[in-house]
This record gives sequence, C-alpha cells and structure tokens, in this order.
Amino acid sequence: MHPTPGTTPLPDLLRRTRLDAGLTIQSLADRSTVSPRAISDIERGISTVPRRHTVLALAAALGLDAAGRDQLLAAVRGSARKQTAVGRHATVTPLPVSDFTGRDVELTRLAALLDTGQDPQTILVSGPPGIGKTSIALEAARRTERTIVFVDLDGLGTDPLTSVEVLQSLLRQIATVDGTVPESADALAALWREVAAERQPLVVLDNAGSEAQVRPVVTPGVRGHVVVTSRRVLSGLSGAQHLSVGHLGVDESVQLLTSIIPAAQRDGADLAELARLCDHVPLALRIAANRVAADADRTVQDVSSGLRSEERRLRDLVDGDLAVEAAFELSHRGLDTATAALFHAVAVTDGHDFDSGVAAVAADVDVDTAQDGLDTLADLGLLEPLRGDRYRLHDLITLYALQHLRADGPDSEAEHRLRLRRRLLTLLERAGAWFEPDRDPLRQGADAAGFPDTDVARAWIEREWPLWWAAFRQAAAAGEDTVVLDVADALHWYSDLWSQWGNWRDLFARAVAAARRVGDHRLEAMHLGYVAWAELRERADPQAAVGAAREARSAAVAAADRTQEGWALVYEAWATTRVAGRAPDALPLAHDAIAAFAESGDELGRAQADNLVTLVLERIGDDATALVSLRGVLDRARAAHLEDPSTITSVTLVTALLIATRLRRSTGDLEGSLRAADEAIGVASAVEMNVDHLLALRERGDTLAALGRRAAAHEDFTRSLQLLDAENETGYASEWRAGLLERLDDGSAGSNGTDERGAAVGRAHG
Repeated sequence: MHPTPGTTPLPDLLRRTRLDAGLTIQSLADRSTVSPRAISDIERGISTVPRRHTVLALAAALGLDAAGRDQLLAAVRGSARKQTAVGRHATVTPLPVSDFTGRDVELTRLAALLDTGQDPQTILVSGPPGIGKTSIALEAARRTERTIVFVDLDGLGTDPLTSVEVLQSLLRQIATVDGTVPESADALAALWREVAAERQPLVVLDNAGSEAQVRPVVTPGVRGHVVVTSRRVLSGLSGAQHLSVGHLGVDESVQLLTSIIPAAQRDGADLAELARLCDHVPLALRIAANRVAADADRTVQDVSSGLRSEERRLRDLVDGDLAVEAAFELSHRGLDTATAALFHAVAVTDGHDFDSGVAAVAADVDVDTAQDGLDTLADLGLLEPLRGDRYRLHDLITLYALQHLRADGPDSEAEHRLRLRRRLLTLLERAGAWFEPDRDPLRQGADAAGFPDTDVARAWIEREWPLWWAAFRQAAAAGEDTVVLDVADALHWYSDLWSQWGNWRDLFARAVAAARRVGDHRLEAMHLGYVAWAELRERADPQAAVGAAREARSAAVAAADRTQEGWALVYEAWATTRVAGRAPDALPLAHDAIAAFAESGDELGRAQADNLVTLVLERIGDDATALVSLRGVLDRARAAHLEDPSTITSVTLVTALLIATRLRRSTGDLEGSLRAADEAIGVASAVEMNVDHLLALRERGDTLAALGRRAAAHEDFTRSLQLLDAENETGYASEWRAGLLERLDDGSAGSNGTDERGAAVGRAHG
C-alpha cells in the first residue's frame, strides 16, 4: 500500500492515508505506539516536522511499502523547507493541556503578576528542559481569559528567530490597518510600541535563547504583559519578574500520572515509583503515562520495569514526537567543547550536590575554569544551582551526561570516577586527621590536600558526606583495601562527634572485610570493635554488639595484641550492660580490660576501662562503690583534658561527668550533680559533641527538676529536644525523644536518667 502521489502536504497526506487504511487516530496509535495526540498534532499541522523514527513507525503501522514510506518522509522534508522559507512568522498557540496538574504556587504568583489592575510587566519563567515552563505560562495566560499572542522563538534551535522576526510575527498576529508590517528593525519597534499601547496584548514568548531575541518586545514604554519562557535565567532583562520552575512534588507527579493512565491499567500500581523513575519531570511523566495508556494490555509495571534499567531509561522515554533525550539535546548541542566535557564529567557525582572544587577534580581542570563552565550549564538549565556555590544534576540529566561521557571512550567513565574517588578519599583522610592523635593534620601530600583547622575539616566531612561515602563504597568494591583501612581509621574518633550519621556500622564493616583480605588480625580486631560500637550506638542492638566484640577479641588474641584485646573487652562489657539482666556480667569483663591495658601500657584504654567499671557499678545499683571509683576517674580525666583538650580527652571526661551527674543525684547530692552537669555541658558544647550535649542537658534538667526549679528544667529539656531534632533518628534516639517528651508533658523529672546511661563510653584507637 502507498499514499496518493503528488505534492500533498504532510497533514493531508497522513490523514488521507490513515482513512484509506480504515484506521482511526486511536487505532493507528495502538498499532504504532505513537500517541494519539502526536498523530493529531501532525494531521492538524501543529507538529510540522515530526521526528524520522515517528514517521517510520507510522508508515509501518499503515502497512506502507517502500515508495509510500519515502513519500511520507519527503512530505516531512517539504514541511521543513516550507517552515524555513515562509512559516517562521506564522505561530500557532499550542492547544490547552487537558490534564494540567498542580503548580498552584507558580500559577498563583503568575495570576498576581498578570492582574490587569497591575502595571504591565515582563515575567520570565525559567527552568530545566521538560519541566513544563510553556504549559505553566500558557495555563496562567488562559486563566486571564484575555487574547494570547504566542511566538515560539526556537531559541536553542539551529536557526532561532531574530528580534526582527519576533516583532514581525507579533504584528502579523495583531491585525494592523493595512495588514502589512515594516522590514526595518526601527520601524518594527516603533509600530510595535504603537500597537501594544492600543491593544495591550498578553504576549507569550516561548523558548527564548537570549535577551536579544525579546528585548525589543519588552522595551520600557511598551504596554502589555509579556511572559517569556527560557531555559536560561536571562539576567540581562532589566526589570523582569523571575519565576523559577522546579520538579514536581511526589503527590503532583502521581496526580499527573493518574489523570492520564486509565484506571484499569493503574489499579494497584506503584505510581510513586514510576514518578521517581521519571525524576518528577512533567515531560517524562507524560511520556511514560502515554505509553501505558496507548496499549490497553500494557500496565504501569510494564513501563516501570523498562525504566528501572539506567541503560534503557532515556531510550524508553519516547512517545511519538515527545522525547526526553531530545529536550536535553537542545541545550547540549550549543555547548563549547570544554563546557560539554565538564558537563559529562560531573555526571560521576551521581546526583549528589557538589561545588566547583569537586567539578574541577572530576573534569581535571582548574577551579576557575570549572566555575565558569558550571555557571553556563546552570544558565542552560542542565544544572540546578543551589546555595553556597553548589550545584546538582538531576537523575535523568545525569543519565544523559553519562551517555556522552561513555561515548568519549571505553575507559572514560572509569577514569573520571577513579580521579574523583582518589581526591575525595585523600581529603577525607586529611579531614579526619584533625581528630586523631597519631596523625599530623597539617602534613601536606603531593596534591597539597588539607584543611587549616578542625572547624573547616568537620564542615567538609559533614557537607560532602554523600560524595565521599559513595567514593568509600566504590573503593571497597574495587578492593582498594589499604585506602579503605586508612580512611576508616582516620574517622574513628570523629565518629564520636557525629555518632548519629547512620552509616558507621557499614563503613567499619567494610574495613573489617578489607583487614581480612589483607590478613591483618590486629586491624580486623580494631575495626570489629568499631562495628560493635556502631551496633550499639547507631543501631541499638546490644546482642549484635556483643557478638562483634567477641569476634574482635578472637582476632586480637590471634594477633597477640593485648591493647586490642582490652578494647574488645571494653566494647563487650559496654554492650553487655544493655542486655536485659546481664549488667553484672559486665563487671569482670571491665576488670579484664583494665588488666589488658595495664599489661600493654595503654593509658588511654585504661581511662576508658576505668570509666566503664564505674558505669557498670552504677548499672547494678552499687552507687557507693561507684562513687569511690568515680573520684579517681574524674581526677585523671580532668588532668588529661587540661593537658590536651582534644576530642579523645573530651569524650572521656564527658562520659565520667554524665555518670557523676546521675550518681550524685541518686545519692541526694543535688548541688554536686548540678555542677557535674554544668561541666559536662561546657566540655561537650566546646567540641560540638551534639549527642553528649543533649544528654547532658537532659541530665541537668532532671537535677533541676529535683531541686524544684521546674522552669529551668523545662528549658533544658526543650534545648535537648532541639538538638535531637537536628540529628538522625538512629540508635537510642527514639528512647531519648520519648523520655524528653514525657518530661515536657508532665513537667516532672521523668526517670532518673537511666534510660541511656553511659552513652558516651570512649572508643578504641589502633
């Protein structure tokens, strides 16, 4: 079968061929997987130059032979030539989006700006590709019930409209006296000002690529509202009101999918997952929904299954003339070589936010060059700019950039990831060195990596953790055991300051696996001890902590290392105090730890074991003996902290002070309890030990309540809860929260603070 020969325009040719085949638009859509709307747009002349693969799909579904297929393709080429030659001023306002969903905030603001009672102004709607800028602008314009004058500027196309062509298109849509328009720029601008003053139109200039395209339309003195959409920010448009459009929320995304997909095909489906796979980008959501709706036998699960594959996701997000990848390509093809290389390189950040320093490492350029490139990418909507010189690539754009990175060479992605990983882990070790007694934080390596002080180091660790944590996992998976062990050891004392991070157990478990691969029993014992700490502090699992501590002890014995054996005993004793009914069993373990440290000469370990003995005595109710033990423990801890107020000595001292606060309160020495709590708060806050700080505030609140100072107690409980709100809800945090809320609700001291005694038992160092 082949269509009627001749020079029939594409819309007529496709419609006639479809009718000759006895097909409706819907039945052709079902056969071709091209959406009904895309077919309708071609037949109505809205889509004048459809993509080649769309035409081929329609030709196959129509059963055309080679001649018929070639005639359809020739008609498309003819449409393209006609559009270039004579159609650049004839602009058709897109049809309303019948399933427009959400965007209440954006529409409310646009409605206020487009209020006819307000002075006419220019409004710039900007955002990344496929985010729905045009739909939002047109929806807001239609709701005004005013006549809309629309021009697609094709700003990122290969042949964008000039400012002269923009003015000619506007004037041809607004009837002039004799139906003609001038040719010169000055005459056009003068006529536009005259017509705009008389008609005060609502103009929508879509897809602007530069300020120059629209500036004559929005020149001061021109009357009428002008809405400009662009992927660029167009900061050179003086006086324009800016509206930035971002990704849809989860609820809005699901609502959009629901409005398009028939109920029978989405019944029981996980629409939230489909929305996530589409990155909450309206274009992607519509394509995915249309693909489901186009085939009655296709389900949401069918489409989601294909999109789960990162290799297939962009390829599958195509529906007729709509394609996510094509939307990105418009921005990408205008990049210079260096900026394109930077764009490809930062894809290895895998969707985490980053700064210009990280981008420079990924692309192997200097920071200034990276910053310039990032600004360009952000201006084109390929990057989302965040506060503080930070940026983010969203998921679908990340996949698009990775495709190009892989196309640069078979090893390109691996080389970029390795360079970034090595730099991040080098910086991580240097940051952690500020909190380790056996490392020189000011030592500069060949790459001059380092941090000037603990504040900068800590800020970097906590700000960049998604990037370095991904790099650490990659290094472990790649078998870079020496690096994994070195970095994990550099972080172990820092973990006390950031104990609620939530990933310490997994980090130290990877170090254990690395130690076993290299056959080092001492390092295995050391990191198993850290795992035991994390099992208790981070996961509130004392049984698992006891198991890890026993494994650590076995490894220490195999290594004939009494120091590591002592630390394993400390962890086992500490965890045992948390196992119901087993607190008395912890005392001999603590004494064995003291003996091991005495033999090895480890004073730091001995101080922690002494603290632990006092904690165990408190737990088993022997307060008198615990107080005797506490005197020596406090004296030694204060002396060590006075000599070296480091993280390590701070942890030791705060642990002892928290025990002192509880013991003195339980024995009636409320003033002594208050002094100990004040001192604990001072030490913990000085080094930003947030968890210990909030526990110390809680303990002081209990003491203040016992003294009858209810208002002050309430203030401490409130501050403690505020600190807890800033932490991840890991380990015993839920218990702490429940206890604090109970205290605040009834205004009493609650418990005697025994719900988490000894939370800050010190940590081993290898």
